[in-house]
Amino acid sequence: MANISDSPRSTGSRAGEHPGPARVYRQLNALAEAGRADTVRLDGQQLFRLCGDDGHHHHLVCTNCGKTVEIESPSESWLKGISDKYGFTIERHTLEVFGLCEDCRKADK
Repeated sequence: MANISDSPRSTGSRAGEHPGPARVYRQLNALAEAGRADTVRLDGQQLFRLCGDDGHHHHLVCTNCGKTVEIESPSESWLKGISDKYGFTIERHTLEVFGLCEDCRKADK
């Protein structure tokens, strides 16, 4: 598990001091930018999580409980087709699909 103080941007707070929220979020964003953590935006919140896979990947995210499952990436031909259709050159992409997981759907019934 990544430690916030392991980030290259860490200023090293003194023992016994707790970092403020702004510093914590800067460090979490630095970990996400470095590819050491994933970030997902859900209902106006930014969620951070560590994934076991260091490669590029995508997620299904439950909008009720936050459960997240890694899913297969769309094909390169699909991405190229979409970008060509709208005249874009893809620089990077993220893909999160939101819905209710099986447990939350069962609890809703």
